[in-house]
Amino acid sequence: MLLCYNIYMYIDFSKYSIKNQTVAVALSGGSDSMALIHFMKSQSELFGFKVIALNVEHGIRGKESLSDSEFVENYCKKADIPLIKYSVDAPKKAQTDKLSLEQAARILRYECFADAIEKGKCDKIATAHHLSDNAETVLFNLFRGASLKGVSGIPETNGYVIRPFISVSKDEIADYIAENDIPFVTDSTNFDTEYSRNYIRQIILPEIKKIFPEAEKRISNFSAIAKEEDDFLDSLARSYITYDSGKVFIPVSVNDVVFKRAVIVALQRLGIGLLVEKPAKRQGNFSSEKHFRSQRIRQSLFIY
Repeated sequence: MLLCYNIYMYIDFSKYSIKNQTVAVALSGGSDSMALIHFMKSQSELFGFKVIALNVEHGIRGKESLSDSEFVENYCKKADIPLIKYSVDAPKKAQTDKLSLEQAARILRYECFADAIEKGKCDKIATAHHLSDNAETVLFNLFRGASLKGVSGIPETNGYVIRPFISVSKDEIADYIAENDIPFVTDSTNFDTEYSRNYIRQIILPEIKKIFPEAEKRISNFSAIAKEEDDFLDSLARSYITYDSGKVFIPVSVNDVVFKRAVIVALQRLGIGLLVEKPAKRQGNFSSEKHFRSQRIRQSLFIY
């Protein structure tokens, strides 16, 4: 069954296989997540799932951040929604691991999601990523020189994470908030254009939409096509890879595009994902590990 909660927005919750499951909505108190929990709560009985909330206080904005978490807690009490609370220190992780504040906050947030799943507090996590977020992500990755995979956008589902609003625009969410008089808080950092994503959201996308009003939908369509083609190339590349006794064989006769993709897939299989930059204090250990892994790759990857 398709449900309409304004004239443009449709959600089919049956596709997420969440009947008789507990879904935790990642609730920051912002308008997007407040709209999502309100709507999911209203549809939970019809589709047979239970809604709870999960709030992560990132330790970024001091009293403002604490106030937002308090707002979430008070709302959940009034709405009779169970709440899971986490508090993390994103600035400390950013400094320790040499990450941007955005990266550190995201890593810690998803660690909290995993913890809730592992401890059986919920079966799925619902995040309020929407159409505008997807367009922003595609542009962000494109400007950084991403490959086809990087412009595939934000997936609607990813393991235990579901994103029911991924085809819904920010304007449509704003209409739903207004129509239902839903309270929310505003994160002041959302307007800080020193952050790359905020600059795209606040400056670049609005200018693009002046000329191309349907830009976000068109970018989303492009990302869906990119994902289909990326998945196909991965599948095709794997068909040319042979594994034997810990060694990987790739024929040089295949098309260049497929060959490059096959090498990437093979290197990932051999543990190339471990070759990531480590904090400066562990650089010595990284060098020896890198040497070991490089030796293993050279010994295991055969091009014929």
